[in-house]
Amino acid sequence: MLSAHTLFFALLLLLRLAHATRQRPEPGAEIRLLGVALILADAALSDWTIPVRTWARLMGIAVAEVVTMKREFLSGVGFDLSAGGYGEFLRTVVGSLLAVGGRE
Repeated sequence: MLSAHTLFFALLLLLRLAHATRQRPEPGAEIRLLGVALILADAALSDWTIPVRTWARLMGIAVAEVVTMKREFLSGVGFDLSAGGYGEFLRTVVGSLLAVGGRE
């Protein structure tokens, strides 16, 4: 089971990728990018990680493709899986969510 921190860290990794590449993903690729971001966030934050074979099965793609996607994502973020900026990012995201929830 993935924690909320894994999800939020995955979103931070996606933001880093977006800033680094300045490219929009092709239609339909967004879910794959999220999947790879979750894989990498899980690996960065967890002592016990979900095996690549399991991720491949969940995503409905071959293990080799998951490995390639991980390598490409890591290259895109400059191999930076550090938690730098995570606290500020989390405060911003949670603050925004609370602000939206308060308007309803």
